[in-house]
Amino acid sequence: MPVFKSGRGLAPAWCELECFDIVSLSPGQTHAYGR
Repeated sequence: MPVFKSGRGLAPAWCELECFDIVSLSPGQTHAYGR
């Protein structure tokens, strides 16, 4: 998937993505987002 600038209205019209975070993990590491 291509990476766009994060923020409302910055993704192409066909994409419902509004924001994202890129998390770099080493092998064996995990990450969970709070809700």
